[in-house]
Amino acid sequence: MNFSGIQFRLLLLGILPSLLLALSLAFYFVPNHYLNIEKTLKNKGHVTINQLAVSSIYGVFSANTTILNEISKSLLNDPDIVSIHIMDSLGATLLKLEPTPLSTFTKKEIIYFEHPVIPISITQDPDDLNTIPFQLSLPVKIKPIGTVKIALSLKTTHQEQFDYLLKSLFLITTVMFLTILFAIFLSKIISLPIIKLTKTANELAKGRMNARASINSGTPELNTLSESFNSMAKELQQKQNSLNTKVKKATKKLKKRNQALKKSAQRESDQNRAKSRYIAHISHEIRTPMNGVLGFTELLENSVLSSQQREQTLLIQQSANSLLTIINEILDYSSLETGNFQVNISSFNLRDLIENCICTIPLPSNNVQLISDIELDVPSLINSDSTRLRQVITNFLGNAVKFTTSGHIIIRCRLTANNTLFISVSDTGMGIHPDKIKGLFKPSPEISKFGINNEFGAGLGLTICRNIVGRLNGQQGVFSQPKIGSTFWINIPFSISHNEPLNKQHESILVIDSFDLRRNAFIKQLCYLGYQTTELNDIAELKQQNNVVFDLIFYATPSTKDNALSLAKDQLSLLSTATVIFISPQAELPENAKNITLPCRATFLKQTINNINSSAQTIAKKQPALMQRLSNFSIFIADDNNINRQLLSSQFESHCKKLTFADDGKKALSCLQKTKYDLILLDLQMPYLGGEDIIKIIKSPHEINNDTPTVAITAHAQSKQQQALIKIGFDECLIKPILLHDLAEILDLWLPPEPKATYQTIKTSTTINYATALLERVSGNRELAQLVFNDFLEELSNQYEQIKQAVDHKEFSQAKQTTHKLHGSVSFCGFSDLQQRLKPLEEALSNNDLATIYTQLPLLEKNIDSFLAQKEEVIYQLKQENNM
Repeated sequence: MNFSGIQFRLLLLGILPSLLLALSLAFYFVPNHYLNIEKTLKNKGHVTINQLAVSSIYGVFSANTTILNEISKSLLNDPDIVSIHIMDSLGATLLKLEPTPLSTFTKKEIIYFEHPVIPISITQDPDDLNTIPFQLSLPVKIKPIGTVKIALSLKTTHQEQFDYLLKSLFLITTVMFLTILFAIFLSKIISLPIIKLTKTANELAKGRMNARASINSGTPELNTLSESFNSMAKELQQKQNSLNTKVKKATKKLKKRNQALKKSAQRESDQNRAKSRYIAHISHEIRTPMNGVLGFTELLENSVLSSQQREQTLLIQQSANSLLTIINEILDYSSLETGNFQVNISSFNLRDLIENCICTIPLPSNNVQLISDIELDVPSLINSDSTRLRQVITNFLGNAVKFTTSGHIIIRCRLTANNTLFISVSDTGMGIHPDKIKGLFKPSPEISKFGINNEFGAGLGLTICRNIVGRLNGQQGVFSQPKIGSTFWINIPFSISHNEPLNKQHESILVIDSFDLRRNAFIKQLCYLGYQTTELNDIAELKQQNNVVFDLIFYATPSTKDNALSLAKDQLSLLSTATVIFISPQAELPENAKNITLPCRATFLKQTINNINSSAQTIAKKQPALMQRLSNFSIFIADDNNINRQLLSSQFESHCKKLTFADDGKKALSCLQKTKYDLILLDLQMPYLGGEDIIKIIKSPHEINNDTPTVAITAHAQSKQQQALIKIGFDECLIKPILLHDLAEILDLWLPPEPKATYQTIKTSTTINYATALLERVSGNRELAQLVFNDFLEELSNQYEQIKQAVDHKEFSQAKQTTHKLHGSVSFCGFSDLQQRLKPLEEALSNNDLATIYTQLPLLEKNIDSFLAQKEEVIYQLKQENNM
C-alpha cells in the first residue's frame, strides 16, 4: 500500500477518530471501575469489623467465648473473611478462627482490619448499634475492654478485576476491528475509482492514447470525472494522430534536406582538401625561391659590405622574413579549417623555450626594454606542445614589439594555485580600445585598424593562438588601456616531466639597477643559476655594504654617455675590487669594460660569468660556426633547383670540400647506390623520382647507404607532414628556407665528432705549449687568442703586485680575492704551470697558513718572470698562421 496515497489517507481518516474515542473511554472508565472493586472490598471490611466490635462487647466483657464463637461463625459464612481474632484488654486471645491458615496466602492476597471493643450505655437503643461510627468520640474517654481483628482475602476481588479487564479488552478489540472493516470498505468505494483513473492517466502519459477510464465504478461525482477524462483523452488522441501525420511529412522533408546538406558538406570537404593541397603546393613553390633569397641574403650579410649595402641587405632579409610569416600563418589557418591542426605533447625545457623566443625578437630601438621574468618555482622540464607554445609566445612578443616605441615589454611565467602555467606578455605600447577587444582573436580585417595584426602579416596570428590554446585545454585573454599598454595572457594545464634542483654556486654577485622590473627579473635568473645575489638601486647604496666582498658586480647604466660610464666604473672600483659588468645595449663603453645585454639566455649568462671570473672575454661571432670537422666528411645533396644547390654549396664550401650534387631523382638514386656518404640531403619534389621514393629504396637492408643519416629538404612546415616523413625513413627535416644555424644544428646532430684538432708548431718548448693551450681554449681562433693573451698580460703583473702588497700589509682577505681572480684567468687560458703554482697559494691564504704563503709567493714570482720572458715567442706563435 502506498502510505502517501489517497487510499491510505481515507483508511486513516476512518480508523483514527474511532480509535481515539475508544482509547479515551477505555482509559477513563476501565481504571475507575478496576479501582472501585478493590475499594468496595475495603468498605466491606470496615463495616464488618465495626459490627463485630459492637456485637462482641458483652462477650469480651464477660469473657464468654461461647457467645463470641457464635457471633464469629456467622461472619465466616462470607467467603472473603478468612480469619477472626478477638482479644481482651490485656491482649489475651479470647477467640481465633481461621478456616484456612493465613500462611497459605501471600501478603498481597490478604488485607487486615482491627477495631477496639468499647462498652456503650445500656440505655442506648440497640437499633442504633449499627450506626456506631468506627471510632467513638465520647465526651469522656472510655478505656477499651478488648480488640477484634479480621482478615479479608483479595483473591475474589482480583479475579473480578481480571474478568473486567478481559471483557473490556475484548469489547474494545471487537469495536476497533469492526471500525477498520468499515473504514476499508469506505476507502475502497472512494479510492479505487480514483486509483483506476490515475492509472489511465499514466497510460496516456506513456503514449497509449486508447486508454479509457471506467464510468460505472464509483459515486456519481467520480463517474462524471471519468466521463470528462475520457472526453479529454479522445480529443488528445485525435490531436496526436494529426500531429503524427504532420511529423511524418516533416521527417520526409528533413531527410531530403539532410541528404542535400550531406552532399553540400561533402562538396565543401572536397573543396577544403583541394584548397589544402593547393596551399601546400603554393607553399612549396614559394618556399623554394624564398630559400634562395634568405640563404644568399644571409651569406651576403656576412660578407664585406658598405654601410648602405648592409642596410639594403637587412631590408631584404626583413621583407623575406615577413613574407615567410605570412606563408606560415596561411598554412596554419588552412590546417585549422581542414582539421589537420594537431597537438604533439613532448617533454621540453620551458625556460629555454621562453628565452629562445625572446632572443629571436629584434627590438625596434634602445628606447624599449625587453624583460624576461620567470619565477623560480617554474619546473625545468614540462610535458606540452613546445612548437605550438613557442608559436603563441612569439606572436604575443612580435605584436608587443611592433607597437611599443618606448618603455618596456615584459614576459612573465609563473605557476597558479591550480598547478597550471600562466604566461603573459605586457607592453607599454599604444593599447587597444575596449570596444575592439572582443574581436581580437577572430580573423577580421578591422583588426589592423587598431594595431594588432602583423604589419606585414595576414592578421591571423591571434586567431591561430586562440585555437592552439584551445587545443591545449587552456584559456587566453587580454587586458588593455589605450595609450597605456596591453597584456596578452594564456593559462594552460601541463604535467611536470622533471624538476632539477638548483646548483649552488660559490660566487657572490651584486646587481645595481634603478629599474625595479628589470632588476627583479635578473635577480630571479641569477638565483635560478644558484648564485648568491644582493640588489641595490644605485651606487650610493654600495657604501653601506661594509665588509661585504662581491665576486662580480652587474651595473645597469642609467646614462649612455662615455663620461657617465667612465665615472661609474671609477666609483665602483673605489668601492669594490670585484669585476664590473655593465648592463647596457650600447657598444660605446669605457676602455676594457665588459658588458652584457638583457634579456639573455641563462646558459649564456652562466658562461659569461665563468669566463669573466677566469679573466677572459668572449667575443660573439655573428656567423654561426660550422665545425671544422666537416672537412673530413662526405655529403650528398639532391635538389632540382639550381639556386638551392648554389646556396648549399656556398654554405658548405668553407667547411666541407667533399660535396656531391644531383639535379634530379634518377641521378641521385644512381649516386646513392654506388657511393657511401656520411650525410644525405634530399629534396622531396624532383623530376623522375622524389625524395620519398628514393628514401624507400636506399633504406633497404642491402643498400650501401641504408644506415646513413638522411635529411629531407621540404617546404612543408606542418608538423603532421614532418612526422609522416620521419615515419617513412627520414631522420630529420630541413624546412625551406634553410638558414645557417638550422644547417649547423642538423650537422652537429647527425655527424659524429672528431678528435680535437692539433695545431702545427715548429717547436716543442714551453712557449709553444702556452700557445697551443690557449688556441684549444678558443677553438683555434687566433685573433681571439691574441686578444685574450694581451688582456692576460696586462692583468698578470698588476694582479701579482696587488697580491704581494696585500700580503705585506697582512690583508690576507684581499690577497685571497685577487689570487682567486688570477687563478681563474690562468685556468681559462690553460697555463698549467702557473695554475699549479696559484692553487696552493690560494689554499694557504684561505687557511691563513703563513709559512706556506711566504714559501709559495717567491715561487709564483719566479714562474711569472719565466712566463713574461717568453711572451714575445707566444705572440709570434699565435700570429704565425695569420702571416702565412
